[in-house]
Amino acid sequence: MAGRIGLETDLTNVNLAAGETGVVRVTLTNLGAVVDAFDLSIRNLDPSWYDLTPARLSLFPRAQGIATMLLHPPVAARALAGEYNFEIVATSRDANSEFASLPLRIMLAAS
Repeated sequence: MAGRIGLETDLTNVNLAAGETGVVRVTLTNLGAVVDAFDLSIRNLDPSWYDLTPARLSLFPRAQGIATMLLHPPVAARALAGEYNFEIVATSRDANSEFASLPLRIMLAAS
């Protein structure tokens, strides 16, 4: 975890059915003392299930930025009902070893 990165979301659990969309707002805070850019990524979720914009936030010290994750599990045989756990990760470009992550979950209903 990172002392220079604050990371939070407005939702940690999203209830959807295949073919529906959901939106999660991600707030990133630069808790460091220098201007930094932060790369955002998603772990453990099929990339065809989401769009994350922007994928990089550049922030002054103590400034906040917002990214939006649009979740859209496809209507397909591979989108089985159940619980899908994943995480959003923010990594500092100034110090690659500095990162923060948050667990999230999609509860996918049977369609």
